[in-house]
Amino acid sequence: MLREGDMKRIPLIILALIIFWFSALFGGIQDKLGVGFSVTTQKLFGDTRNGDFNYGGNPLVLRYNWRPSVYFETEFGYGQLSTDVLGRSLDTNLYTVGGKIGYRLFHRNRLTPLVYLGLGAMNFKVGNGQRHWDGYGLAGTGAEFFATPSIGLNLTADFRYTTGDDFDGSRVGAGKDAFFNLGAGLNFYFGAGHERGASHLADAAEMDDAAARFEQVGADARAGGASPEAAADVEELRSEQQRLLRQIEEREDHLRLLELKAEILQQELGNLQQQVHPEDTAPGDERAFDVDDDLTLRFQNGLALYQAQHFDRAASTFEAILVSAPSHPEAATWWYWLGESRFAEEAFHEAAAAFERALSLNRDRNRSGLIRLMLALSRWKGGDTARAYTDLEELVRSAREDGVKALALEYLAKVKMEWN
Repeated sequence: MLREGDMKRIPLIILALIIFWFSALFGGIQDKLGVGFSVTTQKLFGDTRNGDFNYGGNPLVLRYNWRPSVYFETEFGYGQLSTDVLGRSLDTNLYTVGGKIGYRLFHRNRLTPLVYLGLGAMNFKVGNGQRHWDGYGLAGTGAEFFATPSIGLNLTADFRYTTGDDFDGSRVGAGKDAFFNLGAGLNFYFGAGHERGASHLADAAEMDDAAARFEQVGADARAGGASPEAAADVEELRSEQQRLLRQIEEREDHLRLLELKAEILQQELGNLQQQVHPEDTAPGDERAFDVDDDLTLRFQNGLALYQAQHFDRAASTFEAILVSAPSHPEAATWWYWLGESRFAEEAFHEAAAAFERALSLNRDRNRSGLIRLMLALSRWKGGDTARAYTDLEELVRSAREDGVKALALEYLAKVKMEWN
């Protein structure tokens, strides 16, 4: 059971969590934040007796998506447990505040399994007794389904193990008490518009469907005269077609950007194949396997992970290389691929910081345009629209590569439209 000094700290901890979350909401990382609620049911597993399922809820759940696959969550909840004692029901009501760290197994899918661990504190009363504070640890699993890019529905199940031993009605046994908790909830993510599952881009089937509906409405209008309802339908479908066309243009820009990146990636892999690997060293060769060979192999491994879309592991590999050789002549290249990995993870602030370092160290004039473009896009996606606009304007004026310049013009128009 928690001590008196610990009890006094709990309201301060709760206040600090709320202040952090709201300051983050208005502090430039709102695209990583979410808020939600859930309904729950609990069942007591004491060391002296067990109970029945009762209902509760978490009216406030605050989530911070530290990485696309890793999140931190704080919940404020209420629950109720009941068990039979000598033919009578003994009820326990409890208020909880807890924190979790969770991992999404397939964060790019609309439906993703979850696993999580956490700690918390609860204030509870058994029957007509006094209220007490206690702590608990939890381990659980579940799944989340993204109905839209900003709305997630989740189901969870976890086992919560108390630090005290009187949770089952002040009856002390050989072990601690515990309870099983099931939950169903909804989360709203402020980073709406970022991909968290289903692609927001249109495909040809959608376009064909919109065109068919447009033609049908037009035929109906010609056959029976243009009624106000038909005119409204035509306007609605015309707007839908325009939306789909814009989304197709976004896809084309995205593909052109990927083509530039693929070209750079192939160049990197070609250069690596020409460098010496330990298995290429002939017997009796005086040249020993040195630090540069090790860095080359690790960089090659990082690129392979990036190609396989293991972006978090690729970023960790590039970070480790930079820690071991921060002043190496190839550091600009490593910073660039660290930025690409973070950008692919939608960690746009970290991506912008990496591209800034790559640009400051870069000595390859043929690479500078793409680095500047990715820096501008990272700033734009991270919410710094003003700097992204300035970056793209300057890039349009000074870019040497035609492909980069054309893309910069396209993105400049999009940023300008959003800014206005």
